[in-house]
Amino acid sequence: MQLATQWPKEGVKHLWSIEVGEGYAGAAILNGRVYVLDYDAVGKADVVRCLSLADGKDIWKYSYPVFVKRNHGMSRTIPAVTDNYVVTLGPKCYVTCLDAVSGEFKWMIDLVKDFKTTIPQWYAGQCPLIDGQKAIIAPGGESLMIAVDCQAAR
Repeated sequence: MQLATQWPKEGVKHLWSIEVGEGYAGAAILNGRVYVLDYDAVGKADVVRCLSLADGKDIWKYSYPVFVKRNHGMSRTIPAVTDNYVVTLGPKCYVTCLDAVSGEFKWMIDLVKDFKTTIPQWYAGQCPLIDGQKAIIAPGGESLMIAVDCQAAR
């Protein structure tokens, strides 16, 4: 699919849409898949979603319980994605690494517990970066910046 250089007069064709929780997060797109960090207010859980770019249907989901009160929106970050990994940073500073194809859990870091990170009043808004096999995150607290091997189990 080629990107348009200008919009047609009649507007763009709407391909699909989905309902997501409140927040300011964006999507990452790679290899025909769309990755988003969503929040399920009913289930009180962060939800990493992998959707088909073709039709918006869920390919897989991974969730973990975390209570986020309605305070300036919930999800605020864009996942980092490679052919092998998806790394997210949730509003309460949980960093999660999953297999990008299957959604299989690899590891999770609680930045508050492990690095004494302070959760901002408006929640975390940092987008992780993957360089090679390393996830780069800036927890603040006791460590300004860390690199975590995506292949290593924690």
